[in-house]
Amino acid sequence: MTGDRWQSEALIRESGVDLRDPHLSITPDNRLMIIAGGSYYPNGEYKTRRSRALFSRDGKAWSRPAPVVVEDGHWLWRVTWHKGVAYGVSKYGDPRKVRLVSGTGGVQWKTITELAVPGGDETTVRFLPDDRMTGMISMYSSVYRNTGSANQPIFESSQRRFTSGYSDNLDAYVRNSPVLHAQKVQTPLMILHNDKDGAIDFTQGVEYFSTLRRLQKPVIMLQYKGENHGLRVPANQKDYLVRMREYFAHHLKGESAPAWLTGGVPLLKLSDHLDGRENLTARKQPDTATGAVN
Repeated sequence: MTGDRWQSEALIRESGVDLRDPHLSITPDNRLMIIAGGSYYPNGEYKTRRSRALFSRDGKAWSRPAPVVVEDGHWLWRVTWHKGVAYGVSKYGDPRKVRLVSGTGGVQWKTITELAVPGGDETTVRFLPDDRMTGMISMYSSVYRNTGSANQPIFESSQRRFTSGYSDNLDAYVRNSPVLHAQKVQTPLMILHNDKDGAIDFTQGVEYFSTLRRLQKPVIMLQYKGENHGLRVPANQKDYLVRMREYFAHHLKGESAPAWLTGGVPLLKLSDHLDGRENLTARKQPDTATGAVN
């Protein structure tokens, strides 16, 4: 077949359900698989969503649409099979969140990790020849907010020196992606990344932190609300200095770790936490959030 002439083979319906955006894949046992939307409209009004999976041996006779087992409200966008296992990215929530999921039969799925990636909700997972997974190169085309320009020149000719975009040099981008090599981290790590960072999008720090936490790596993340790529507020500068001193005193000198380092600080307890550190960081208290994993 040349692909220039097509004919209809099957019409698939499910009463009250919108099966939009169907995507095909081929299962390990050579069946055709469709993963489709699955928005539920009882009485014509949207209620919830759960993607549907259908299977066929010949493209003509299809199984009944089966709700995939992720969670209600999830939309499994597309499926990629690799060595007998299916992988995909499931989007959910408002504002939009995404998860990397996997399964073996196409209907039962489990969460691998959350992906803190802006605009990543219609992502296709692919595998490189050496079995490494790549789903997205998220920072290259994002905005350098301090100037309003794209990050692409920084990657191609400035600090990163890749000389070209990831479409022409994908392996180099994958080799240098911290997230894709997070499993190799052994040294305790403290990340400082602020929510108003205009040089590196805040979600980049959250993505790396969340990935390390998922792998149970020794990581702590500090965030000073309202700060940019560095710290300008004197109270925040002092707080960060004290926390660095406590961090190195524990890891290099063997001193006892403070509670914020081993357990993080829940947002609802942040005010009390900062009040309790008043003798360490005098004057105006910073607006700080931390997260940790042992």
